[in-house]
Amino acid sequence: MLRYSPFLLLLLTGCSKPEPATYPVEGIAEVKGKPTEGFTVEFASQAPETKGLSASGKVDASGKFTLTTMIDGKEKPGAVAGPHKVVVIPPPSGTGPKVIQVINNNYIDYNSTPLTFEVNPATPNSYRIPLER
Repeated sequence: MLRYSPFLLLLLTGCSKPEPATYPVEGIAEVKGKPTEGFTVEFASQAPETKGLSASGKVDASGKFTLTTMIDGKEKPGAVAGPHKVVVIPPPSGTGPKVIQVINNNYIDYNSTPLTFEVNPATPNSYRIPLER
């Protein structure tokens, strides 16, 4: 009968933590009812076990966005569960539609954003983000 040491078993099974699960997140971002085409919506996890992970998605011509998260160099659809701070970042100058809506600067900084959302594994995660100028 072969016997393995606990150390050898640990090496064989690996020491890495499992990847956190992600859940579908979509929504609409607009200023006074007009889509913020070209902007990027970003959710930053505030949960202790996933703090530092963020999910992002570009806003299309209809104002819709769908989030994806980069985990270990792989793009996964959705965002991790838990509370998130949310920012909305304008496209770089000279890109996007000819008329870019100006949004309040509080929305583009995690320290000042008033936007927070909870990603729930058990319910649909669809958010409307009405932005102000």
